[in-house]
Amino acid sequence: RFAPLALIFIFAICVMFAVHNTEAGSIRCGERCLLGRCHRPGCTCIRRICRRNHVIAAEANTVDDHHLLCESHED
Repeated sequence: RFAPLALIFIFAICVMFAVHNTEAGSIRCGERCLLGRCHRPGCTCIRRICRRNHVIAAEANTVDDHHLLCESHED
């Protein structure tokens, strides 16, 4: 009787872990900076922790906040 509910629950947990471990779900690259550099591609050193570039750019408000943001042509 509870088997279908248990399967749905287990499936939901698996999906949550899969989403958390993808690029969109995790901000850290899984390493600390060594001499201000990250060895993993797509990561930048911020406060001694390697973070994914797309997350850093999303948190920045202006082009001056982060070098990965592009300038907009809109006024």
